[in-house]
Formats: sequence, C-alpha cells, structure tokens
Amino acid sequence: MMLALICAGIGACEESGELGEEFIVKEPLNLYYMDTVSLQLSTVIFDSLPTSTTEELLVGYHEDGAFGKITASAFFQLDLASISTYPGSRAAYEGLSLRMYYDGYSYYDTTQTITLDVYQLAEAPAMHSDGYLYNTSSFQPQMDLADTSTTVGSLSFSPQPNQKAYVDIPLDGWLGEELFGLLQSKDDTIQTEAAFLEKYKGFLLSPGQQTSGPFVRFTTASTLRLTYKEDGEVVELLFPIDESLHFSQISSNREGGPLAGLQQQKEALAASETANTAYLQGGVGLGIRVDFPYLQKLNELQTNDVLSQAYLRLSIPRGTYSNSMPLPETLTVYVVDGLNRITGEYATSMVKVEDKEFGDDTYYSILITDFIKSQKALEGENENALLLTLPTTSLYSTVNHLEAGNQQHQHKSILDLYLLDYETNN
Repeated sequence: MMLALICAGIGACEESGELGEEFIVKEPLNLYYMDTVSLQLSTVIFDSLPTSTTEELLVGYHEDGAFGKITASAFFQLDLASISTYPGSRAAYEGLSLRMYYDGYSYYDTTQTITLDVYQLAEAPAMHSDGYLYNTSSFQPQMDLADTSTTVGSLSFSPQPNQKAYVDIPLDGWLGEELFGLLQSKDDTIQTEAAFLEKYKGFLLSPGQQTSGPFVRFTTASTLRLTYKEDGEVVELLFPIDESLHFSQISSNREGGPLAGLQQQKEALAASETANTAYLQGGVGLGIRVDFPYLQKLNELQTNDVLSQAYLRLSIPRGTYSNSMPLPETLTVYVVDGLNRITGEYATSMVKVEDKEFGDDTYYSILITDFIKSQKALEGENENALLLTLPTTSLYSTVNHLEAGNQQHQHKSILDLYLLDYETNN
C-alpha cells in the first residue's frame, strides 16, 4: 500500500546550477558530456491508494487502448447535523436531488456524454483498521427482489466543469417522499446521526454508460437537496456529504492491452515487453521504475574523470497527450528497492519541458547526481532504482497519465552525465 510517503529528502542537495560550480579550481578543467549509459524503464502498480484522504470525488468511465477500461465511482455518507428545520403539517413535497459541485478537473473529451447513476448502499462504509478507504475498497448497493442493484436516480449530460458550478441529479420521488415524511413527522430515524445512517447507510455515484466518456471530479461540499413548499414559500433542506466518510473507487481492466500482465506492486513490467514504452497513471496507481544496471561499469574505466552532474531525462512520445489529456506539470521521484518499496523521496520534483510547437521534444528532467554517485559507489549486486509517480494529490484523485519511451524507442529517455577530466590539466 502506498500510504504515507514520508521519507528522507535525499535529494535536498540536488539543486541545478552552473555545471561544476561546486568545484573550486585554479585552472580550467575539461568538461565533457556522456549520454550512452544504459537505463531501463518498466511499469509498476501500487497495491492500493488511500482515496479517502482527498476532498474530491472522481467519477467516469473510459476505454483506453493502453490503460484499459478505466472506471471511477464515488461512495459517501450524508451528514444530518445541519438539519434544524422541519416541514410543518401543511407543507407539500417538491423534489429530491443530488447537487454535485464541480471542482474544475476533467480528463478526456468533455463534449462526450456521461451518464451518472445513483444507488443507495446496502451496507454502511467503514474505514479499514488503519483509518483509510482505498481505490480498491467497495461496498454493496441495495438490490431488488431479482438480486439486481437498482438506481434511485440517473442523469446523462455533457459535463461543463469550467462553465458551470454544479450539476443536479434528480432522485426518485418515492425516496424523496419517504425522507420528507420522516422529517415532517420528526421520526426517530432523523433525530440522531446513528439512527439516520442506519436507515440511509450511504450512496454510490457511478458511471452508467458502457461507452467511453470523460472523467469529472466533484467536491465534498456537494449536498443532497430536499425541497418542499410551505405557506407559499419554497424551502430547501441540505444534507451535506460527511467530511469523514467518502472515497473514490478507481479501477482499470487492462485485459487484452499491453499492461495485462501487471498485477502486484512487487512486480515490474519491462518497457521492452510493452512496445518500448513505460506507463504512469493516477487513480489506479501506475508508476515508472527507472533502473541503472551498468553504473558500476563506469568505475572500470581507467580515467581520472569526476562526475559533475547527472540528469535523468524522461522522453514523452508525440501524440500521447492533448488538450483533453494534458501532461502533469511535475512528477514526484522516490528511491525504491528491488520489490518497489519506497526507501527515500527526492526533495525536488521532475519538471516538464514541453515542445508546444512540434511535440517532438517533450520530456521531464531532474538532477540526480547524488543518487548516481551513491549507486556507483556500492559494491555487489544493486537493485535500487528510481520510481516516478504523479504528486500525491493527483495520484489519489485523478486519472492523469503519460507514456515514456525507453532507450530503444524513437523518443528515448536518457541519463545525461557531465564529467570533469583532470588528465588534460597535468
């Protein structure tokens, strides 16, 4: 599980600057460049991601040739605490809906239609013993007499997360009238939070279509809205989403695609087996592992060269991103062992350099001098590597992705080494 990524900032001293500026010399030195050191890319997957730690609810469905059939659904409970007004005997029920507030995030083409279905839960969501709910967590929706899960509301629409503040999903009249009746009679069910949650255990918001559509994200400030009319006035009662119990379930069926063989976090699927491409994606937890298997070969060269700086350059193939599938601005970099367990975290991020005109030279770069020096100095077999992921907030709440080419790809990733040659100054 990728829970708390609290690691030593081993890259705190990895600040970019003038090449060789950390050396104080009395005469000029010969500086030269090498990009022929081998590196290996592979794709890994985290066992689970704690999506209950975010304040967003991600929903959508999309079929992607590389990443598979991706599905995101939102689970949540409601909060009764804000209800202080009750409808009187002359009040008349008007309607019930979920008002879902956009937070501005979307992925894939939002001109396509998305269908969102609403279900009541048959079991109350409960945190795991560690206090989290994950992208892999799930709770059973209510079933009808034919053991089929039944919706209590549905809406098909084209999302407009940057033009509108919210979307209203109408819920079934029987559910609204039932809740209205409980409120009007001040039933015991709505007198305490525990009694209310025993009756209304929670809700599931899930994509209803089986064709590709966009992903959208809502804030946990969204509410269940019950409206009624009393004495000529329309009254609105709001049931907010419980701040302590909500999460997004995010999964991908990768069967038949290049990543079908990826199952466990301790495994790595080499880019050489996936068309010389490695894959990274939020939500389902795909990361890119970078190994440097032949660093110690540099020690066998009979020279007086000193490593000045080392940069990792991750190359992004043209055509793998677009306006509706934008690349992340930065990537987070961890040090991992042979089983992809995190042992350290870089203090600086990997930064995107985008070729906006032609798209032929887009890449991410980070200074990794200290890591390369430390790995060169190790004796014996070395299974340490770097792991590249989305920043934590995006990793847990988006389906942002990227593809990167290995050294056999047309758009190849490389390790840039800058060395100082002392021999020319003798």
